[in-house]
Amino acid sequence: MTHYLTKAASEDADWTIDWATKGLGADTIQSFTYSVLPAGLVPADPSHTDATTTLWFSGGTPGMRYLVKFVVTTAGGRELPDSLTIFVTG
Repeated sequence: MTHYLTKAASEDADWTIDWATKGLGADTIQSFTYSVLPAGLVPADPSHTDATTTLWFSGGTPGMRYLVKFVVTTAGGRELPDSLTIFVTG
């Protein structure tokens, strides 16, 4: 499922995903990866708990939309994907 976030180019914004609502069940998060396209939006400070992931974003070009793809790897070896579209304003 794709989520949407609007942020100003001058603002830092965080995004937290609660994977317990996305099929995590009793499993726990072991790690997660992310990618941002196109270049220009800066991801920072990735962190996770047993059931959530958080990533901060800064910069970006006003008027641009960025796609952030997340993949969580669970302790049980499953991979769970999700995505976020970020629209940057002036």
